[in-house]
Amino acid sequence: MYFDSWSGFLSMEGHGLYVWSAYAVAAVVIGYNLIAPFITKRQVVAQVRRQERLIKRKMVVNDFKVTADSGEDLEQRFAPGSTQRKHRAERQEEGPESVERSAQ
Repeated sequence: MYFDSWSGFLSMEGHGLYVWSAYAVAAVVIGYNLIAPFITKRQVVAQVRRQERLIKRKMVVNDFKVTADSGEDLEQRFAPGSTQRKHRAERQEEGPESVERSAQ
């Protein structure tokens, strides 16, 4: 196709609106297909980080409850060679009912 001027190229003998709108829609779809994976990845990473923070927060709360229930000193709890980890693992295996009974 040969056009005499830029206005003739843009109007495309009366079909310019259809042609340029088709190009615009195609450009938007291609742009979305290029950007969407990055947006999705960022959302997934943020969700995983939130879940990790929640798990850490629950672990801290559970550790605090075990420490408060046992009445032990924090220095003893984190001392090298301490048997606190063993006791904490046993309490977690026992379940909340037996821990409540032992606290009474």
